[in-house]
Amino acid sequence: MADVAPLDQLSSLDRRLLHVFVAGTGSGEGIAVALPGQGWLLMDGCEVRGESVPLKLVETFRSGPADLVLALLLSHPHEDHAGGFASVVEALAPEAIWLTAKQPSGPHLVDLVLTKLERLKAAPTSEGLRQRPVVTALRAAKEWERRTGRAISNGCDGQPLALQGSPVQARLVAPAPGAHLDRVLNEIAAGKRANANHASLVLELEWESCRMVLGGDLPRLSSRGAAVATGWDEVMASHGRLAHHELLKIPHHGSAEAHHAGLMRASRERVWTVTPFHSRALPRLTNPDGLPRLLGWEAEIHLSRPVAAWRVPAGSARVAIGSISERRRVDALGDPFADAADDIRPDTDIDVLDPVWAFAFEPSGRCVGGWHGGAGLVVERGT
Repeated sequence: MADVAPLDQLSSLDRRLLHVFVAGTGSGEGIAVALPGQGWLLMDGCEVRGESVPLKLVETFRSGPADLVLALLLSHPHEDHAGGFASVVEALAPEAIWLTAKQPSGPHLVDLVLTKLERLKAAPTSEGLRQRPVVTALRAAKEWERRTGRAISNGCDGQPLALQGSPVQARLVAPAPGAHLDRVLNEIAAGKRANANHASLVLELEWESCRMVLGGDLPRLSSRGAAVATGWDEVMASHGRLAHHELLKIPHHGSAEAHHAGLMRASRERVWTVTPFHSRALPRLTNPDGLPRLLGWEAEIHLSRPVAAWRVPAGSARVAIGSISERRRVDALGDPFADAADDIRPDTDIDVLDPVWAFAFEPSGRCVGGWHGGAGLVVERGT
């Protein structure tokens, strides 16, 4: 790809190109796509000190009031994807909102969890506080439906997104309807979200010869190592073309359970980007099934920011994996319990656009520019 530069050098967008912004703070992630000509597509949300990163991106780079958000998606109901979603709904009045549904005809996520939402509203229990970003996001979607008179769109495999006036085709390629998705959504409706990633939306964008795969948190394997019926084995069996992509937002923060060799095999020049997840130290640095495996497929990985548990050489936006170390090994406290714990830190050390990567593509698929926020990092092979 073209050389990378600081994000503050991107003063405006060339709207002859397709721009993809990937944001990830370590406790939240979101995607903003500036479509050629005009129009935006947003997926999920993340916040820095209460400020929505996707909202800030649109406000910073939109061409004017007519540059509308044509679609807003919540990939699945986990806090790290729902934070800031409601702010986008309220401030940008999207033309459409998409939520996971059992079938193209519904019911969708809000329909299924209305009773649970009312129960959580009754008291500030620990569960209610933990789920507050999700509850706020779903209530905002329901209020949008009431205010606009439009229906929330039902998201599952095979559904096209209407992007009026855009040359870009957008379609959902997961999750597949069926008994497993029904079971997962029924569990969510009952307040059990352990398998919510199995219901994650995955979005494909296609513009002439250029393809983007925005992977959400969909896994391939469960935590027990079994293939997930709605996961990447099913996706790639139905949509093998996804292997030929120009950009991949690596699923589920680069966890080994989300890797699929068919999706990730080398086919042509491409850009891979991943958002960290501090509480699980993802992507894993020393586990051979983590970042080392990703770098076995692709020579460099663009992280929206380093994992909090890492110590990274200062002063460079590009480092070799061998130069990164784990803080708990280098800065050991001598307490076995503390030294074995993952490093979870708040996002107080960054500004709102610091944990962002931006990429610009031509319709041929050529990446003509990359820009990183102050926390953005390229990790490459070597020492």
